[in-house]
Amino acid sequence: MSAYIMGHAHIDALLTFSTSKRYGRGVVYTANETLIEINCDNASEIGRILLTENERSVRHCYPKMPRATFPARSGKTRQTMNSFRSMKGRRRSRS
Repeated sequence: MSAYIMGHAHIDALLTFSTSKRYGRGVVYTANETLIEINCDNASEIGRILLTENERSVRHCYPKMPRATFPARSGKTRQTMNSFRSMKGRRRSRS
């Protein structure tokens, strides 16, 4: 498989880093010629956007595959993501 649906833990890890301001400021991206900083107030929305785009990419790689059988790291998709959960202070499990 060259593409798969990412799980919520992976998206939460990306968002935790993005909101950490580890390098003096948060992560900023451009949308419609506007700079948008990822912060705790918009992290859930950004997470849903990331999952939607992830699913779109997988659909592009596997256009004939039914959605229910997409390769996935977990069974959770953008429809089941309710809100961002910061991973600060959580230990990474070694599997």
